[in-house]
Amino acid sequence: MTTRAPPATEAAKCRDKPRLHHGVCEPFMVTCRPLGGVDNLKIIWWYIAAIDEDESPSAGEKQFEIQWFGFEKAQSRLTFAMDRDVVRKAIQIFDASYAA
Repeated sequence: MTTRAPPATEAAKCRDKPRLHHGVCEPFMVTCRPLGGVDNLKIIWWYIAAIDEDESPSAGEKQFEIQWFGFEKAQSRLTFAMDRDVVRKAIQIFDASYAA
């Protein structure tokens, strides 16, 4: 993924430019969704991850059910247009990473 975050091996004073890194573990995007009222804001950190399709997902939080979807189905299941835009961007980043 291309990121402006410098790797730990670079000097503290390096040029501010996007760099391609593999194995990045930072979110690629953050979105904020007002939920009504002055103090009610949902902050969503978005990550891109690779999975082993032959493995079952490990247990997450009790109140959530983990489900895996392909690119197209994931987009169609999302309620909010902004979330679909984020998934489209994730797909572009994924495709660019494998094209490089």
